[in-house]
Amino acid sequence: MLPVYSPQYTLPYLVTTEHLLPGREWYLSGNGIMFTERLRAATRAGGLWLVMQESDGKVADQPGQLATHAAIRQIDWLSGPQIRVQLRLTQWGVIHPSSRRAGSLYLSATVRPLWAAHLSLPDNHLLRQRFSQWQQEYASPELSATAHLASAAWLCWRWLELLPLSVATKQRLLRHPSPAVCLRYLEKIMRQGDLCSNLLR
Repeated sequence: MLPVYSPQYTLPYLVTTEHLLPGREWYLSGNGIMFTERLRAATRAGGLWLVMQESDGKVADQPGQLATHAAIRQIDWLSGPQIRVQLRLTQWGVIHPSSRRAGSLYLSATVRPLWAAHLSLPDNHLLRQRFSQWQQEYASPELSATAHLASAAWLCWRWLELLPLSVATKQRLLRHPSPAVCLRYLEKIMRQGDLCSNLLR
């Protein structure tokens, strides 16, 4: 059997405390020379990597950790006081050893397959019900679509974005080859208390 080829991309990267995962769009705003330089480099390179940052400033940029690939859909350079960028989060990658140098705009990661989308959850599943409740009260427009609500992978990604879990916990759950472990973990912590009323993200 031939080995499966996983491409490696060296792209500009952006550190964020939002912990964004594939399967959605995101709007980024900013200004300044460094921000503009990263955007121009990302446009030339075909996207950028989003790297998780902990609230204490610790960055998940070590070899073996996961980053999210973001494709640039549109950049509005002039309409407002800040540059506004529409991103589509498409896949994730495993950060490559020695992938960046100090002060570099770039990071290398090997594409890792996303969780399979075919695993679906019934209407009465706890994660679906709680997410529907959250949507009714808090959801932003880019998360308002219901087409993905049955997808175990999509729901796990959204809950990992929303819940105030440590970066280490999120990275550990995402390393599994399917969303099964993540589902069990999220169900367990949701049954222990009403986390929907205490979301920090």
